[in-house]
Amino acid sequence: MGRILWHAHTRSKCELRLIEYAPGTRQPAHAHDRDSVTVVLRGDLVEGSEYGEEHASALSVVAKPAGVEHENVFGSSGARTLQIELSRGRRLTTTAMPRASTHWDHAGPACRALLRLIPFLDRTTPQTAESALDELVHRTLAGLTFASASDVPPPPWLIQLRLALEQESTSIAALAKCFGVHPVYLARRFRAQFGVSPVAYRARLRVQRAARTLLAADDPLVTVALDAGYYDQPHMNRQIRAATGLTPRGLRRVSGWIGTPSARGLS
Repeated sequence: MGRILWHAHTRSKCELRLIEYAPGTRQPAHAHDRDSVTVVLRGDLVEGSEYGEEHASALSVVAKPAGVEHENVFGSSGARTLQIELSRGRRLTTTAMPRASTHWDHAGPACRALLRLIPFLDRTTPQTAESALDELVHRTLAGLTFASASDVPPPPWLIQLRLALEQESTSIAALAKCFGVHPVYLARRFRAQFGVSPVAYRARLRVQRAARTLLAADDPLVTVALDAGYYDQPHMNRQIRAATGLTPRGLRRVSGWIGTPSARGLS
């Protein structure tokens, strides 16, 4: 189990938890009895469920309906997550979760929306928490959007393609040739399956690669940018800001948040 760093209830009984997981933590198969949304603030993990295996790291978001059984293995640096569990009987909107299964979004719009919560949470006090927090959380959840993706498990070649996209030295055209399909067909099938184009998916991977380095050490930003595959630091800055709404230094501050003394008294 993870260590709860911060815990709060909203007026309508949504629960928010900031949780730290030690390196190598393994969670056996389990399910939550309420719909939830979780954003990974730092570290990485692998989650397995009936819908397949998902590799997640900083800036990954998962929307999960109640009752979905899953198991988690956390990486060598552990992880920190912000989890929002809805009140009992309340469901995520069909816009936020367009299918009944678990839905992941990596460095996408959902991440940007959830990160905006943290500066507010850092200023929360017992006197203002429940009413103000309730309004903010429900407004955030109502505005979450996830790209529409397929309910059908991906065929093996699409799984292999998604892994191959991590190698930026190989062009999309070269990958299409490798898999024996036309580039247009490849892009269409990938978007239909995962809700995002191969080009956009690769760009999000680069943002996450930069975020992992950015949040794991105090390396100079120019070093982080070049190691992540960007042309220069300004290019990385623009991409991180587009994905998160934050500068790289702002992302470091938000992802390093561990709760304030006043907020920790809310549980």
